[in-house]
Amino acid sequence: MFDDIPSPELVIGIDFGMTCTGVAFCNVPAGEQAPRCINHWPGSGRDVVNKVPTILVYPKNSSTPSSWGFYSEHPNEQNAEGKDCMDWFKIYLDDDKLRGVARDPMNHGLFPTSMQEVEKLYCDFLGFIYHTIENELKGELGNTWEDACIEFIFSVPTTWKPVPTVERFRKIIRRAGFGSHPNHRAEIGMTEAEAAAVHTARRFPTLFKARKFPGSSTGTQI
Repeated sequence: MFDDIPSPELVIGIDFGMTCTGVAFCNVPAGEQAPRCINHWPGSGRDVVNKVPTILVYPKNSSTPSSWGFYSEHPNEQNAEGKDCMDWFKIYLDDDKLRGVARDPMNHGLFPTSMQEVEKLYCDFLGFIYHTIENELKGELGNTWEDACIEFIFSVPTTWKPVPTVERFRKIIRRAGFGSHPNHRAEIGMTEAEAAAVHTARRFPTLFKARKFPGSSTGTQI
């Protein structure tokens, strides 16, 4: 971090996955060294779960979701007539993947028909994630959510091209609410492969002693 940027009160990592999405966070002023996970999600009841399903359900001919995450897995949503269940949509932010599924004559399922629709799915789902993060973590702060210094970090697939896919994703996360307050920052961090390598190195340090990983923001030993 640069010297003129205040240290964040919360550092929040978002793992937006194909089937499930997880959120981990550290309370920096409390001196936390290990991240904690959000493990109570809307619709999960009393279950302790570290990830929420990456699913949206829309009434037909409506642009407003009727449910998301665990709520979308309820039989009343999954089996309801007049509703479309949208999942596995993460892949389609890649132009090549979207064109490929549109050309596949064997694909008879629901899938987005335009990049605008893909971006809408992303924005709707990540908007729900943002509001859940706010509701779950604002009690961690000594400040209001709007005034607190918060850093959101997203990982991205290794296969995504910096332009246009990563830049498209960067705009989407801001539209979903991340970085919408003056002291909030939303950053694209490591690729998913780099994040996996760093996680493995930290969990099994003797295997990677004195090794450096290009995804480390400081370039220091892990």
